[in-house]
Amino acid sequence: MEIIKNIESVKNIKSCVITLGSFDGLHLGHLKILKKTISISKKYNIPSVLLTFNPHPKEILEPDNKDGFLLTSLKDKCPLISTMDISYLFIIPFNKNFSKITAKNFLNNILKQKFNPKAIVIGYNHHFGFNRDGNPEFLKNYCELNKINLNIVGPEKINHVLISSTYIRNLIKDGKVKIVKNFLGRFYGFDVLIKKGSGRGAKLGFPTANLVPIEKKQQMPGTGVYFVKVRFIGLKLYGMCNFGIRPTFKEEDIIMEAHIFHKFDIDLYGKKIRIEFLEKIREEIKFNSPNELQNQLMNDKEICLTLKKNYK
Repeated sequence: MEIIKNIESVKNIKSCVITLGSFDGLHLGHLKILKKTISISKKYNIPSVLLTFNPHPKEILEPDNKDGFLLTSLKDKCPLISTMDISYLFIIPFNKNFSKITAKNFLNNILKQKFNPKAIVIGYNHHFGFNRDGNPEFLKNYCELNKINLNIVGPEKINHVLISSTYIRNLIKDGKVKIVKNFLGRFYGFDVLIKKGSGRGAKLGFPTANLVPIEKKQQMPGTGVYFVKVRFIGLKLYGMCNFGIRPTFKEEDIIMEAHIFHKFDIDLYGKKIRIEFLEKIREEIKFNSPNELQNQLMNDKEICLTLKKNYK
């Protein structure tokens, strides 16, 4: 797969089968669209193209929205897409100016002029262009006029549940991380930086690392305590992670901190690791004393070590 970040670099594509969208999460519904794109491209013996945007359009269109929403960073998305058989991944810089391009102008000046697609593949609810004025019906009329084959991929469901990025975000916000794998095809996780915390965990016998997401708009899990997997310098480790305000110590800032079941011989502060959320084990609780909290942490660790047997 060739990754191209400059649309002006499109020179050698005489024709293709193309799909487009944010593909946030790259969930099973998205994979269905990509598989269809690849299948048609092989039928015609022409390249398959995925056209996506960076940053996520929501980041530009809703700049005042402070809530996290991003499921998959571009850094994570690229290697996931590369496991497919997509010929080209085009990444268009999304900005205010680009957001004002109408659907018709986008199709005429970018899609048709640059890619000359023989076929376009989209999801059943895909929208694009200024004010989302491009939709499947609009695209159907355009393709008929321009003799382009249009393939609209229907919804993907699991146990009668419609797979969508919005549904997955809501599962994560509700702490239902265990079942997210059914829709993503993998555990939900992201890259974080390790920062120095208050040091209370070490005093309780549970040293923790404060974790800050690399992506500012990362979708965070609901508050609570989680059994997690950590990936660092080739190691696959396990631990427990608390995401919340630490009410026992009367704090108000939401913090993510993890106790990793491994003794490190190096200073981790400033290092980047990957954290994956496997299961939520309990809600965040206010304890009457640090000693009471310590006892609960011991119990939490026992639960996580028992769960660990299911994840090898």
